[in-house]
Amino acid sequence: MTLALRRFSPGWFVSAALIGICCGIPGPNARASEGFLDLVRLAQAGADTDDMVVFLRGAPGRFVLSDSEKTNLLDLGVDEKVFVAIDEHNRTVAQTEPVYVVQSAAPADELQWDAEAALPEGDTVDQDVFYRTLSPYGTWFEADGQWVWRPMAATVDAHWRPYCHRGHWVTTEHGWTWYSDYSWGWAPFHYGRWHRHAVHGWVWTPGLDWGPAWVVWRPGSSDCGWAPMPPAAVFRSGVGVVYTGRDAEWGLVARDFVFVALTKLFEPRWWESRHPRDEKIALYGRQPMAHTHVEIVNNILINRGLEISVVERVTGRPVPRYELARFAGRPGEHVRPASFEGNKFLLYRPAVRATINHLPVAIQEARAERIKHYEIAHDQRLAKAQSEQRVRAQERQGVFAKELEAVAERHKQHEAEAEVRRVRDQKLTHEAELKRIGVVRAETEAGPQRELVRKAEEDRKRQLAEAKTREAQATREAEQRRKETQAAEQKHAADAIQVQRRAQEDQRRKQEAQVAADKQRLKDLDEQRNRAAEAKQRAALEQQQAEQRKQMEAQRASQAQATKAAEEQRKAFEVEAKARLNANRQADEQRVRNEKALEDAQRKAASRAAERERQAIRDDRTPVAGRKGR
Repeated sequence: MTLALRRFSPGWFVSAALIGICCGIPGPNARASEGFLDLVRLAQAGADTDDMVVFLRGAPGRFVLSDSEKTNLLDLGVDEKVFVAIDEHNRTVAQTEPVYVVQSAAPADELQWDAEAALPEGDTVDQDVFYRTLSPYGTWFEADGQWVWRPMAATVDAHWRPYCHRGHWVTTEHGWTWYSDYSWGWAPFHYGRWHRHAVHGWVWTPGLDWGPAWVVWRPGSSDCGWAPMPPAAVFRSGVGVVYTGRDAEWGLVARDFVFVALTKLFEPRWWESRHPRDEKIALYGRQPMAHTHVEIVNNILINRGLEISVVERVTGRPVPRYELARFAGRPGEHVRPASFEGNKFLLYRPAVRATINHLPVAIQEARAERIKHYEIAHDQRLAKAQSEQRVRAQERQGVFAKELEAVAERHKQHEAEAEVRRVRDQKLTHEAELKRIGVVRAETEAGPQRELVRKAEEDRKRQLAEAKTREAQATREAEQRRKETQAAEQKHAADAIQVQRRAQEDQRRKQEAQVAADKQRLKDLDEQRNRAAEAKQRAALEQQQAEQRKQMEAQRASQAQATKAAEEQRKAFEVEAKARLNANRQADEQRVRNEKALEDAQRKAASRAAERERQAIRDDRTPVAGRKGR
């Protein structure tokens, strides 16, 4: 089963539990505000900044979001302009209006922080850290035979691209190093490769080697451009980055690059000042790609990018240098894995082992489903192959029989033609000889040489008889050779058929053995599944019984206390019940209004997002300029 990516589906991958993981809300009593959950659902539906602003303006009450909720909305790709719109909306709504922070109906244990999604401790981690820590912020799916990841930010913003939004360049001893404002930026921008998929857009393939930024540069005198290295650009220790393809431009085109003026490079939101498509195409043609700006020095990967002296000359200010230091988080702690501390740039960059101990449930289910489909397809292919082999064997036997009949027919035809030629030659020879004898007889009848003519005639007849005898002998020998040749051909055809039958029999036995082995393997797998299911059911039943016993004991204790104090608290309960009834009625009315407004906003957002996506694809379809090699 292929895990398909649904780009603008409201029932997308992030559930309430993943929202809790994404929020990083600690403690068993933590809850997410309903306003935060509604914004997350809008982001899942593909709503952009304008759609969210329209939804905020129509909201019935004020929004109150915690700092962690704001941080995680930014990690999901929500623009900062949305928070400005929230502040404006809160100022315009009267203080008497209800606060749009009604507690979510989701249980607290579904929204609490999952320690497994935190940064693991230590300088060396396993490869499955990518799957666990990136799942809350995007979608893992299978494309072109390998698992790739697409961030939710690419769903919210159709023009989103890696090494561009919410980040900037920092100079360290490793050269130009990318600093990302996303909490998840420590992984996709320093490990693995990005590439533009024909259907899903920008996706990331995991890798094991750390780098300051896996990009290639097109530097200029006043502008610079860069693009993510494709997966075919392989890092080899001690050598550097080697492109395994044959394209001088590494398979990259103009739309894969980001171009910006050097004077805008260090502005807070520099990506809003990047060059448009037409200027980008022109710069792509003028500025060649710098393949050698990523190199190995003392077994350290250096990304030089562009000359710092050129940047300082154009911008008129020095470029700050930072010392790159490792950041080590504590297990279970939700922290931002990149920060500055004086002259140090702290970055979480562990060494990654090629070991996967735990995969996401979606990938495990996809693999199990793929194995199941493979087994079914294998049985179908085996049955089809056996049927086709039987048909082909029958066809070959028919062909051999037809060939034998054709050989016999050709021999008969050749024999008849040879007999006709022999009779015709004998007739012509006899007629010529009789004519010559008549001429000689006519010339010698009147002379004394009649006796000589008679003797010559007898000699000629004797020679004719001897010639007929030799011809008959030659005919018998030819017939004998023909029969021997025919017998040899028949024996060869019979031997070939016998060899083929033995080969078919061997193949059939092998296939039967393979089918028996496959059936045994399927039987073993079914037994393992049944045993696992039974063990799981027993454990669940025991746990359920223990919980029921605890509940019964608690009920008995509460019933005793309630019976003792029932008469004293009856009147107080009646008053409180009336108050709760009124509060619930008001909350239900407000929730109905909120859900209606949210549904309208999601529907409009999905429609506009699809249109923006199509427009973005049309904008990105640039003519492929003539590629220039180094």
